[in-house]
Amino acid sequence: MDLYDSGCTNHISPFHEQFENYVDILLKRFRAANQQAFDAIGQGELIVEVPNGSGSTSLCLEGAFYAPEVEYTLVSMGQLDEAGFFATIGGGECVITDPKGNQIGSIPKTSKRLYKVTHEGETVAIAKEVLTPEQFHRRMGHVSIKTACKLVKDKHVLGIRLEDISDVDKFFCESCIYAKATRKSVPRKREGDHATEFADEVHSDLWGKSPIESRGGKCYWLTSPTTKPDLRG
Repeated sequence: MDLYDSGCTNHISPFHEQFENYVDILLKRFRAANQQAFDAIGQGELIVEVPNGSGSTSLCLEGAFYAPEVEYTLVSMGQLDEAGFFATIGGGECVITDPKGNQIGSIPKTSKRLYKVTHEGETVAIAKEVLTPEQFHRRMGHVSIKTACKLVKDKHVLGIRLEDISDVDKFFCESCIYAKATRKSVPRKREGDHATEFADEVHSDLWGKSPIESRGGKCYWLTSPTTKPDLRG
């Protein structure tokens, strides 16, 4: 969707494939009318299709910014004015003419009094929220960090943009280590010879301290290889 906005100071779009002569830039922060902030990470020439009668005209917007966090393309009417284009509003449409006076587009007004163009079959993965890999890993129930990053990269999860993914190989989650720790299973039958003489080596289990005392005031449970389990104080 393309929104023709007189209050927007720059051409901005989340559609990377529509850019030509694209270059990466240092993060440039913008703030929308609702005070929501988003970052542009690239710049180039943006090609948009403007409806014009029964057909359409390709319009090249120079100096446009690529910002994957926005939801649609913003065409700055102020930038078009500075480039020599003219816009005439009336009769429920916005007519745009080039510097030579040739009509290049006619954008209808919507019921919400906006001049926008919706392209059929148009899709884009909109990153509405920026998360670190660790934050996304936790939100996904502590799934493998590489799997989490791949879900976003392959667009199986939409609405998320990950930052600082260069150090995922050094990722460490204490909760995962604690929860996935295992021990060797305890054999059901004891192997080896039983002690036969006094003071021979014996093995037994001691459980406790119990947070609740037994009826006899005991807090520990002791199993003996030669006697019945007993409660100890």
